[in-house]
Amino acid sequence: MIGIPGTVGFTSKYYLALGSLEEGMWIFVIVILLSSLLNIVYFWRVFDNIWFGHPHETEHIKRDEAPVSMLIPMVILAALCIFFGLFAYYPLHYILEPLSNALIGSVAGP
Repeated sequence: MIGIPGTVGFTSKYYLALGSLEEGMWIFVIVILLSSLLNIVYFWRVFDNIWFGHPHETEHIKRDEAPVSMLIPMVILAALCIFFGLFAYYPLHYILEPLSNALIGSVAGP
């Protein structure tokens, strides 16, 4: 959501910004940047509690490790977010572009 480089969020915002710039719509680039900044502000409390947690506030809470059945899907999704963030060109070029050309060709007619 924030658009950290190397993740899918950054890649999607990057392509949206490129499309806006190609069309001369600078305002959308500003909106994309502002949305990233607002997401940082909104999620900072969550990040603060996760990474810089305050032990004195959570001493009475007993935490166990999540079961493997929950960890495996999270690890797979995190890996896919990074993979498609770094290698977004391949699914766009080899899957989505031919699909969109086929759809546009079928709608446009002869």
